[in-house]
Parts: sequence; structure tokens; C-alpha cells
Amino acid sequence: MAAHRVLILGGYGLFGERLATRLARWPQLELLIAGRSLARAQALRQALHAQASTAARLQAVSLDASAPDLAARLQALEVWALVNTAGPFQGQDHRVARACIDAGCHYLDLADSRAFVTGIERLDAQARARGVLVVSGASSVPALSGAAADALAAGMERVDRIDIGISPGGQAPAGAATVKAVLSYCGEPIASRNGPPDAVGWLGGWSHRFSAPVGPRLLAACDVPDLDLLGARHPGAPQVHFGAGLELRWMHRALQGMAALRQRGWVPNWSWAATPLRRMAHALGPLGSAHGGMLVRVQGAQQGMPCTRAWELIATHGDGPYVPTLAAAAVLRKLVEAEDTQRPMPAGAMPCLGLVNLEDFARETKGLRISWRQQGSTVSVFHQVMGPVFEQLHPALQRFHALQGRHRLRGHAQTLAPEGRLARWAARLLGTATQASEGPFEFELVADAQEEVWTRHFAGRTMRSTLSARGGIIEERLGITRLHLALETCGPDHSGLAMQLRGFRVLGVPVPRCLWPRVRAQERGERTETGWRLHFDIDSSLPLIGRVATYRGWIQLP
Repeated sequence: MAAHRVLILGGYGLFGERLATRLARWPQLELLIAGRSLARAQALRQALHAQASTAARLQAVSLDASAPDLAARLQALEVWALVNTAGPFQGQDHRVARACIDAGCHYLDLADSRAFVTGIERLDAQARARGVLVVSGASSVPALSGAAADALAAGMERVDRIDIGISPGGQAPAGAATVKAVLSYCGEPIASRNGPPDAVGWLGGWSHRFSAPVGPRLLAACDVPDLDLLGARHPGAPQVHFGAGLELRWMHRALQGMAALRQRGWVPNWSWAATPLRRMAHALGPLGSAHGGMLVRVQGAQQGMPCTRAWELIATHGDGPYVPTLAAAAVLRKLVEAEDTQRPMPAGAMPCLGLVNLEDFARETKGLRISWRQQGSTVSVFHQVMGPVFEQLHPALQRFHALQGRHRLRGHAQTLAPEGRLARWAARLLGTATQASEGPFEFELVADAQEEVWTRHFAGRTMRSTLSARGGIIEERLGITRLHLALETCGPDHSGLAMQLRGFRVLGVPVPRCLWPRVRAQERGERTETGWRLHFDIDSSLPLIGRVATYRGWIQLP
């Protein structure tokens, strides 16, 4: 058998071509570019031959993955390892992997199908008996996402939640297999296990502001192997949330609309739309950028303190489509090195988790405009501002103001209507309640060590503000205003929290002190039979105008 003869099935497709381009630089490989079309395989072979960086021996092969004699063909070609890039893997069986086991060659794939990747373990006994490695999901998920989560969770005694998001640039080519995979679960319920219990493909989700030049992107729920695999991998059985998004918001919203139609049963499925949607994406690609991003965020506890860490990948100048190929290249490199040192990797069939780490991925990004960074902190914004005084607060207040990550809390609230027409106008500008109400209250928190986003859902009104630490004070951005708030303890035992106004700006312009609003904002904690409660009492009025915002109530804490 020729040493290190690697066959890429679907080698001239979107990801197969990029993997072939990277592997063609390895002088220790003989690379077989394979697929049903010999002409397309030969065209890529010729293009790679023309590149000065090509060091591997190249061959074009016509090969049908569904052929009954596939194992015999692989043996005749003396294949050492096969990389399957011929998706979509949703609905596929493991016949190619079985053929590789029968032929005695290693197998890897770029699958992101939940059932396909998790089901590969059924071949473990056969793979061990033949002494070959069979790996599924050597792609962005679960290989890269899992490696990032492993790095972030290191040292945590408990992991509560893992958030993963992927958003390619609008100019990234949309492969036929990728479009078909997206449409396969668009509008379909997603089995929960360690994921959100009510998730539907391409509905719901959240937004994330990636580092420049990517910027803010919408992310919607997707069905991926991580929902099954990562929760069982970390202590605490964390809930795993995965979202993917399109750069152009209106296209993202249109796909969500398609998902809603499928969910309601108005459309049986969207598989028929794969070709026209792919053509539309290609035509509208120039409206987007060539920049994409990936996020992994882990929330848990370390040494008893809440801890949130995040990892972010940024791919620019059209190099994003190389990201799904990095894991396969990293595993292949380990296989080559293991055989060259006569220390073979353990045989067996498994999802691609724990086989490669972030350092292994970094080796494969050489020459690509792909970078990543990791952030992490155990100290919240409020703890940073208050310092040691934070420890004097009631345990309920400490618990609330130490939360990081994403949380949805519920309670009860009462709001008072603004006083007069001018006050109602001011309330609309600020996004505060414009009418009196009393009833259930919902509070959404998205927090890390840099800033916190508070979203308060009153009856018929949503109020959102962003808080961050600024030189020993809290800066709250609310509508067109910025409030600078000093934090002090209050109450008979100094376990409460009071916020005192120390500065006020409108549209970035400082407002004279005589025109500042009068703000009273206090919190106190309580221990009840059902757990901790945070009580809040907020009142704000403007000179000559009167009361603008008044609300009080409580929040039940986790």
C-alpha cells in the first residue's frame, strides 16, 4: 500500500476543494480527488498542479459513494485514509464508513448532521477489529466547537450553559449540500436533550456582536451534534444552545419566515426550494461581506464563583469556508505523525471530540486570514465598581449582580403612568412604561465582564438598557440618554443597594445639573420559601415635567 494515500470524496465540492488545496501542500501525501464527475476532479487536479505551493502527488478518480463494490474500489486504489466531504449528511447512512472499515482504511467526514455524527459509534467494534480510526464530525461542529468549549471549561467545577454561534459572510459561496442541510430542519422541532426544550429549526435565537470587521449578527436555532454531545461531556450537564445566521438581516428574517410557515404546517417541507435559494444567495452575495465569525461561550462556576468565558473566531477576506476543513486536516496530520513515529492512534469509531485541541487547529490556519481570541472573567460589572463593599450586600443582591451569561428571570411588577403629556413623550423617548400596570414581570439579562444588557418586559411595554463600568461608576445607556450612577449600600444593615445619579447626557451632550432627572433607585434582598428574591423600587422625574418612570416589584432568582 502506498504510504499516506488520502482520498477526498466530493473533492471538487465547496469544502472538498478547500481541503484538497490545503492538503496538496503536504509532501508526504498522495492525494486522490474523487467524485462521480471525473472531468471536475481532473480540472481541480490541473489547477492544483499549477500552484507553486503544491508538494503532494495528485490523482483524479471517478468514484460513486453508493456503488456496491465501494470497499473493493478503495482496496484497489490502496487508500490509506478517506475524507468524506460529500454532504448533505442529513438522511445519509454510514455505508461509506462501513466500506472503509471493510477496506482497512481510516475514515473521516465533515458531517454536521446530529443523527449521523452521534450514530457513528455503532461502528466502533468493527473499526477496532480492523484497527482503523473512524471519525465523524471533523468540522466546525462538533470538532472545533467542542475543542473551544473544552478550553473554556478547563478548571470549572460546574458548567451550566454553552452557547455556540456561527455566521458566515454574505459573500461566502453557498454549497448545494449546505443549502439542503439547512432546509432539512427549517421549521422542524429540534429534540431537546441538552438543548432548549422548545427549539424549532431557524426560529428563535439571539444576536451577537462579533469583533470587527464582522459586527452584529442574528443567530437562529439549528439542529447540530453538539446538542447531544457537549452536555454529557462537562460536569453539571450544561444546556447547549446553538445558533447560525445569515449576514444580511432581511435574508435571515426571510428564512425565519419560511421556518414559521413550515412549523404551522402550511408548507410540507422546503427541500424543493434548495436550487432557487442557492441561486438567489449567489446573486445577492455581493451585498454582504467576505467576513464571518464563530462564537463559543461557557457559563459555570470556578471555586464557587460564577464564571463566564468566551472564545471568538474571525475569518476575513473570504477564508471562512476553510474553517470546516481544519479539523479533518488536524486529525490527518496526527494520523500521519503517529504512523511515522510508529505510535498509531487508538482504533475505533467516534465523533470528533477530544481528538484535536485549539493548538492543533492553529497549526492548520497557517497562511489563512483566520484568528481567534479568548476572554474570561469571574468578576461582574457591579463587583468591579463596588470592590470589597460588594460583599456587604444581601446574598440575593450578590447572587443577582454576579450573574454572567444569559438568564431569563420572572417576578411581579407594578408601574405608574407618567404625569402628563410631556412626561409620556419623555417616557417614549426613553423606552420606559407609558401606562399604569400591575402583574407578571419578566427580566432578561445578558452579562459578561464588560457590560450587561437588562431587558424588562412590563405589561405591553419593553424597556432595555445597557450597563457598563466607567471609572468607578455605572454608565447606563437608556434610549437617547446616558446616566452615570454611583453605587452605595443602604438600609438599616447596609445590605441594600442604592444608585445615585452623578451625571446625565442626552445624545452624548452633558446636561446642566439643574435639569437632571431626580432618580431614586434601590434594591433589597429577601430569602423566601422558594429561594432568593430581589426587590426593586425605581422612581424618576424631570424638573417642571413630573414623574416619567416609576416601577417596583420583585424578581425570583435561580
